[in-house]
Amino acid sequence: EARTPLIISETTEAPAAKYEVARDLAEGVLSEGIHYDVDRKGRAVQLNENGYAEAEGALGRPLFDAKDPWAPFLLSALRAKELLEKDRDYLIDEAQQVKLVDAFSGRVLEGRRYADGLQQAVEAKERLPCSNQTRPSAQVTFQSLFRTVPTRLAGMTGTAASDSKELNDVYSLVVVPIPTALPVARKDYDDAVYQTIDAKNRAAAAEVARQHKEGRPV
Repeated sequence: EARTPLIISETTEAPAAKYEVARDLAEGVLSEGIHYDVDRKGRAVQLNENGYAEAEGALGRPLFDAKDPWAPFLLSALRAKELLEKDRDYLIDEAQQVKLVDAFSGRVLEGRRYADGLQQAVEAKERLPCSNQTRPSAQVTFQSLFRTVPTRLAGMTGTAASDSKELNDVYSLVVVPIPTALPVARKDYDDAVYQTIDAKNRAAAAEVARQHKEGRPV
């Protein structure tokens, strides 16, 4: 995460007509397995030769024209169609705005948007007005930013000990473990590994029932 750049962006008007045409191509002309392939694990969509030919024939122009490129719009439309699902990857709020959903917590990621035209492709897919695009005007990584700080850095966290070497190499920071005020009451047990999902679920249910029987809240 420290290598992920902090980006300062500026807004530009999105070519809504292009996103709508690309949506119509993705939904009404191109088909998976015939014109493009989907790698859902890698979250990628790739046009094949049939797809390029079909899209260029429908548009009446090349996809990779340097002055008027269409490939990015079409690929974004295909990604929105095949990889992003409403109420799973994003939702639409009362103001008719697309909101991203955290895949792990299920919470709405306020202020976050899809990049590289995917936000507008999703809006076109849902028949919403296309919002303005953003483009980076400056960026810097945390590592580079912290190196510019003239004073000493310090902090406290419960997970720094395992990364003490990297903190010393990158930021010249020494990690000092501080012992707990009281003895650690937590007991760390060995991991339990099950051959099937059903066996794991049964073991979890049995443990819940055992804890409940002892009067412990679960």
